[in-house]
Amino acid sequence: MVSRIPEIRIAIIFNTYGPRMNIDDGRHLVQFHSDEPLTVQLLGTQTWSFCYVSDMVDGLIRLMKGDNTGPINIRNPD
Repeated sequence: MVSRIPEIRIAIIFNTYGPRMNIDDGRHLVQFHSDEPLTVQLLGTQTWSFCYVSDMVDGLIRLMKGDNTGPINIRNPD
């Protein structure tokens, strides 16, 4: 009997948003949605990348169909 090592894919999902999410979920959406300045912690040099939910789903499907078996960051490249 031949034993096989299972293929494992790990998606590292970053800030994802979409039409049905709770507006007060605590991830800058309240300020963003109301055109208020975003609250910045620390020195203000960090960046935030947001990815729309349909793009995230597309990335997950591509990951599952692809050959890469290591951890993959799925996020907006900006």
